Parts: sequence; C-alpha cells; structure tokens
Amino acid sequence: MDNYYSDARVVAANSGSMFKSLDLSRMVGMVEYTEWDEDENEILHLIDMPIRWEVCSLCNGKGSHVNPSIDCNGLSREDFDQDPDFAESYWRGDYDQTCNCCGGRTTEAVLDSGRLNNEQKQHLANLERQWQEEAEYQRECAAERRMGC
Repeated sequence: MDNYYSDARVVAANSGSMFKSLDLSRMVGMVEYTEWDEDENEILHLIDMPIRWEVCSLCNGKGSHVNPSIDCNGLSREDFDQDPDFAESYWRGDYDQTCNCCGGRTTEAVLDSGRLNNEQKQHLANLERQWQEEAEYQRECAAERRMGC
C-alpha cells in the first residue's frame, strides 16, 4: 500500500500544481497560501510568481504514463512470462492514462527562480517551510498506517 501512495504518479494526482492559476501573457502563476500571525489571525497570500515551461518531469513529454495501480509495486520478468497477453497489452500502452502531472500537455509550468524579486523570494521561503511541515506530517501519517493505526 505504501508503494502506491509513494509512487510519483499517485503523488502528482493527489497534489496538483503549486499554481492556482496561470497568466501566460505575463508568464506568471498565482500561488496561494495561508499564514497565521501571532494572534492566530489567518492571513491569505495571493502571490504572482514567474514561470517557465519545461518538459513534464513525470511523463518526460509523452503526455501519458502507465496507470500506477498496474505497476506501482513493480513487475518482474515472471509477470510477463506467465501472461504473454498482459505483456503485449502493457507494452502496447493499453494500461496508459493521461499524465497526472501535465494533464497530457507534455510540458508543465515550473517556478522560474531566476526571475524572483526579494518579496517573492521571502514568500517562497515561507511556502517551502510549509511544504516541509506538510511532508513531515505525511510521513507521520504513513508511519501510523504501517502500524495499523
């Protein structure tokens, strides 16, 4: 089960893009995040961050990938030898799906860190801190699942 939830294709489907919206005429993506001040008041930030296009890091520009429920735990030579029809279907792409990262576009918008101003750099540092905290929380949840909690 952990292999499935750790698979990059599943992670991409569950997390989505960091950008809430894109403005292609200005080559910026809007990032939204929440902070709390010392009085526990919620502060919503909507920040435009510079973007650039790169070949999708998940499908390598193919626009599709194998459905992770088929091979996330790995396949062996035996899997293909025992069922030649499965092997033929697998290699033909019958189990492929639209890429969970780029949605079939073959490219993805990524942060163009070389164009960040000082304010954007500070917001990015805050975002990275929050992402780190979320990753730590997800690791704890996974550990609890492994323990049967």
